[in-house]
Amino acid sequence: MVIGDIHETANPLLRKALAGLKKVDDACSVLKYDPLIIAYGNMLACKFQTSDHHGRQIRAQMRLLGRLVLTLKSLDSDIDHLGALYHPAKFDVLVRATYILGKFDKGTLILKSPATARDIGHLVKEVKKLWVLECTEKNQDHLIDDAKKFMRSFKAKFSILIGTTIAESQTQMNIVKGAVVLPKLDDIRKLNAYLIESRRKAYASLKKEFQVSIWKQLAEFTLVSILLLNRRRPGELQRMKLVHYEAIEKIDGGHNREVYSQLSDTDKNIAQKYSRIMLRGKKNKKISPVLIDDEMEACINLLIHHRRSAKVSRMNPYVFAMPSEIEEESKKSLEIVPLLSKYAKACGAEIPHALKSVELRKHIATVGIEMQLSNSEVEALSGFMGHDVAIHKGIYRQRLPVNDIVQMSKLLEKAQGLYVETESGESRFVDEDEDSDIDPDGNKNCASTSASNTEWNDILNNSVQPRGKKMYYYFF
Repeated sequence: MVIGDIHETANPLLRKALAGLKKVDDACSVLKYDPLIIAYGNMLACKFQTSDHHGRQIRAQMRLLGRLVLTLKSLDSDIDHLGALYHPAKFDVLVRATYILGKFDKGTLILKSPATARDIGHLVKEVKKLWVLECTEKNQDHLIDDAKKFMRSFKAKFSILIGTTIAESQTQMNIVKGAVVLPKLDDIRKLNAYLIESRRKAYASLKKEFQVSIWKQLAEFTLVSILLLNRRRPGELQRMKLVHYEAIEKIDGGHNREVYSQLSDTDKNIAQKYSRIMLRGKKNKKISPVLIDDEMEACINLLIHHRRSAKVSRMNPYVFAMPSEIEEESKKSLEIVPLLSKYAKACGAEIPHALKSVELRKHIATVGIEMQLSNSEVEALSGFMGHDVAIHKGIYRQRLPVNDIVQMSKLLEKAQGLYVETESGESRFVDEDEDSDIDPDGNKNCASTSASNTEWNDILNNSVQPRGKKMYYYFF
């Protein structure tokens, strides 16, 4: 039964999440009226009820299920609701629908939207659990048997028919995308200097006289400054709560006095400058630290002091809250991603598009290679950033071209006998004129079968270089 513009079984939490639907189309109509999609949405809404920002994720998953039902119905008219998919005879229809939604290219044999195909496989498995529960409650044993048979086909075939194509498509896309463009150190300095200067001006102006526009600017500059220092995920910082900030930790003469007394003079100066705030990590799995300096702390204190004047709702728990007089927006916070992009351009950076949160995280992870951090130091850095060590090394830390091009080429050439050890123990490139032509028995002065190095250099220098987009690989 449908009441109003949504199925009657939708709980209040889901109704609130779906209120943010902006695009009204056929997929939207399906997700609102399909009882199984609504049941799945109810579960997600309950799961994320303490996290207001997950509404977008709930809507995205339900919309994808709505698109899936529409595609299935266009291929097989018998599938008029999501539950009708769970029949052994309908598995092939699912495969065809997944290829369609994943935008399979028959010419290249890859999916243009592999993530969509991957998400469909995940959602089909998750929704099946709810479907079996509903059928159990209604004593519909024949539907339960059909669902189990469907899942046997799914487990045996989906990874082969779809999973391999997804993996290959993602690999091809990463190759075409090319090397990750990491930010230049000069650009990071420019952004940091711009933020410090702007933050200090806004702080001084707000101390003299309250203006909402200045209050917002100070919040923006402070938030982006904290991200640039800590290289944390944007969502973790922009959703920093007042209760987190109130539990700020310091090491000085008044706090942790015993620890402070054992520090060197240099470390004491650092301890007096910085404070620590503990935040929840990704998926609530970790409690991770965030550092702020004394200037950032003063800015946050001033922002909190003027919250009521800025008309921030008392219901808003976030430090970087947004003013709002509408109940639906009473728990909004600043969005750090567009702010970072805005100030990366404003600071005059040479490559502003490289100053993104993910690239900044990859930058600090990659710097560890240059610094030759020990395993314990790498583990400490990954823990501070909220990474698992394996993810830190495999995903965020980038391969340096200088290592592959310079170091590895030396190793490979040495394996071909192009490098020799001198009496002093140093590696030296073999000069072709003196001993590059060595026969298998070690005899020198064999007949040369290739052009000399000089001739080859002339050939290469005079050859036409391929035109293409200039690639930036790694900067410091």
